[in-house]
Amino acid sequence: MKIIRRAASIFLLLLTAALSFGVGAAAEPFDKFEIGEGADIASYERVYVAPVMVSEGLAARIDYVPLNASDTVRPLSPGNVRRNVEEVEDVIKAAIGKRVTLVDEPGPRDLTIQIILTDLNPNRPSQAELKVRPTMNASSVTAGGAAASVEFLVGDILIALGESAYAGNALDGQSHPWRDADLYFAALARDIASLLD
Repeated sequence: MKIIRRAASIFLLLLTAALSFGVGAAAEPFDKFEIGEGADIASYERVYVAPVMVSEGLAARIDYVPLNASDTVRPLSPGNVRRNVEEVEDVIKAAIGKRVTLVDEPGPRDLTIQIILTDLNPNRPSQAELKVRPTMNASSVTAGGAAASVEFLVGDILIALGESAYAGNALDGQSHPWRDADLYFAALARDIASLLD
């Protein structure tokens, strides 16, 4: 029943956004942002940051085994995903904790922020990637990045939905394995915090 209510609230939010802003309308700070009519994210003083979730597509890359040599899916280990789930949650809590009161459990009038990681790519081959592609060079630098969907809810009602992504550039020669993902998480935290001002 909860899934049906959530699906219905997503449909109503998207319909309201389409009517209010035009289909496909985007608003800063996200690449895509839709907000229900009359919703005011900045009016909430108490915020619950729900545990970060991972999309089905990203979860399918955990311990993924490529089908053949031309398969471009980049495998991730459970540790890779866990590290980034913890990182994005910590960075977002630190950024918004300066503006609002963070709560351990959402009350009926508190804003809940649900982050869903939808993509994640390291700047260096992950151990999971090297395991399935032994000819790959462990010191090579690749374009990293991340993407997420962010739901803003009050109770079970979705009041806003944001999506954004960031892909770095392999040519900058950065060697930190998660540099571009970390840059994205910091920008996402700033974007969410700016909505609470």
